[in-house]
Amino acid sequence: MAKRKYMMSSGLAFSENKDMKKLEQQAGKGWHLEQFGFMGYKLKHGQPASMQYELDYRVRPDSDYFQLYQDAGWQHVCSEEETTHIFRAPPETKPLYTKQQDKQDVYQQQKQQFGRWALVSLVFFLILVTVLWILSSLFPSSSWFSIIDTVATMLALIPLIFTALPYFGYLFKVRQLQQKQEA
Repeated sequence: MAKRKYMMSSGLAFSENKDMKKLEQQAGKGWHLEQFGFMGYKLKHGQPASMQYELDYRVRPDSDYFQLYQDAGWQHVCSEEETTHIFRAPPETKPLYTKQQDKQDVYQQQKQQFGRWALVSLVFFLILVTVLWILSSLFPSSSWFSIIDTVATMLALIPLIFTALPYFGYLFKVRQLQQKQEA
């Protein structure tokens, strides 16, 4: 039997709860989160256990941050880029964020962070498209330029997609929580 496997993420900005539930189900089968992987998670085989997982965002947290979770009964499992952190605990452990406002603040921070990067990516994309459009008028029938144009445009879309989609995901989450508060 394989000792490790990969689990694809559904996208934390859109379905963090779904991902955490999938990790809980995998833990019940003996597959425990070891670390983040590219667009997903790396799991390690062990004893089946009933666990719950919680995701939190904190930029460059200090030791007090992790101690707070530990004191509440949560074990730090892994972090990605010093901003995204996953903790696990037995099912009866209470979540650290019990108020909607706390979660809303966390999502608002993520929305702002991704919004800044999405704006930078959009400006870069628009400048590139403008430059390519100008150059295409200089080389109207050049097949090599057409290939370069297509490849450059596709490559410039990648950072835009990977920043804009999470931005809209967190925007949606913030609005959902605001609507719940108003209701």
